[in-house]
Amino acid sequence: MKKAVAFGARNLGEKFGRAIWASNLGKQFGQEFGRAIWARNWYAEELEEMERVGEKIGAIAANFFCPIGILAEKI
Repeated sequence: MKKAVAFGARNLGEKFGRAIWASNLGKQFGQEFGRAIWARNWYAEELEEMERVGEKIGAIAANFFCPIGILAEKI
């Protein structure tokens, strides 16, 4: 990628500048991509945990506190 970006440069300084720019852009993209993957994994783990807690609360409510829940469970 660096060579492709630097290829159209008019002089060595411009090639060097474009190579640094491409390197920084790649690094920034990698960091953002890594953060997105981390956030997605964290969200998925939290969502699974919330679903488990919700199932437990739902089971408790259906069995002890909510006759509609017990009725729905029997249907």
